[in-house]
Amino acid sequence: MLVVYPLVRWAVYSAISLLLVTVMHPVLAFGAVLVVSVVSALAPPASRSLNFLPGWLHNGLYAVLPSTDLLGETRFLTITQANLKPIPWTDHATALAYGLDYALVFFLLAVWSFRRRGLVRD
Repeated sequence: MLVVYPLVRWAVYSAISLLLVTVMHPVLAFGAVLVVSVVSALAPPASRSLNFLPGWLHNGLYAVLPSTDLLGETRFLTITQANLKPIPWTDHATALAYGLDYALVFFLLAVWSFRRRGLVRD
């Protein structure tokens, strides 16, 4: 499971970058995906990293951006009382389905936006 979670997280960011690179320069797409990944890591309600933002914006970012806490392997590597109990497969399936669904939506948007473009950059 420690290998699958990072792969799903990378699939999400790859799908976002595929979508963005169809409409902008690759360097700008890289910067946008980097900003999305940093903000999504700072957006969970438990972290108070974005205290300067209004509550509605902070909650909106948490709802829209991919959850790195859900798709992160740190919850398995941190030894706590709850982690000593075996995690049911339904929890893993739900988290992985969330990540794959997020990646699939962005991949389909990238395919849709690329359907009428040529392979030569303008």
